[in-house]
Amino acid sequence: MKEQELIHSLERIVEVLSQNRNGCKQEAINIALDALGVHVEHNPIREFLNSTQSDYRESA
Repeated sequence: MKEQELIHSLERIVEVLSQNRNGCKQEAINIALDALGVHVEHNPIREFLNSTQSDYRESA
């Protein structure tokens, strides 16, 4: 994993946890596991609830 990808993952973890929404801890764990290369079953509803501004910028 590139250093920039790792930095992006850490930024997302901090942003998701700071939102303190339902499921944010699990979503932060999933982001970290993805960064470590561990396969994670994703929950699209939780991902939507915990999406960050940077997620929207990337998809545009």
